Amino acid sequence: MNFDVDLPKSQDMLNEIICGYYSVWRRVLMLRESIESAEKIHNSNNNLVCLGAKCIQETLFFSSVTDIKAWFIDSDSKVASLPRLVSKLYDSDFSNKLETWYSTPPNTILIGDSQETKHWHNGHISKKKQEFQYLRGEILKKYQCFIDSDERKRIANLRDKYVAHKEFRNGKLYDAARHGHQLSDAESVLNLIDDFIFDFNKLFNKSSYLESPKDFDRVGAEFWGALKSNII
Repeated sequence: MNFDVDLPKSQDMLNEIICGYYSVWRRVLMLRESIESAEKIHNSNNNLVCLGAKCIQETLFFSSVTDIKAWFIDSDSKVASLPRLVSKLYDSDFSNKLETWYSTPPNTILIGDSQETKHWHNGHISKKKQEFQYLRGEILKKYQCFIDSDERKRIANLRDKYVAHKEFRNGKLYDAARHGHQLSDAESVLNLIDDFIFDFNKLFNKSSYLESPKDFDRVGAEFWGALKSNII
């Protein structure tokens, strides 16, 4: 493995995954707002509007389920996904080199006592190595919680048995409600991922995102609010 080649590829993959994460959150927040507005839309007695709203809800939910499975659950070697990046943290060779890269001090201009500069460099390296080990441990622990969660299992089953494919057994289509699937599962899964995905970005990119994906809820409120006001 050539770390100098592998790291930029991993960074590019992570950037795409985080963009996907923001995209899914936007749809989930739009869906949540639509559910909160559903009663008023239904009470409008406008069947065409109700049907249109239902189509939007189904599209938002099904596309969210599909992308959650693709970005955060799929582990195929040919795809960009969270499990593929997590596997790199379990790879001792890659992880050790990533730690060295993460803890390397920035280039500095030597001013004054070189011993003082050396002392600062050593302190920086020690601090960053500890930070790396802590973040890596937290990511792997929280990722395992995500993997073991009932929400992740339900989303994976729903995608495989009802959204991407239509399981048909004993003369019946897969019953999503009977198997405990809920519209809130998508949001619950994203909240679990939210616990560690930005720490992942710190390790691989040494950077943070300033905007929370949850800030998009105001867009959903504006959209569905406009729809409600036009049908009342």
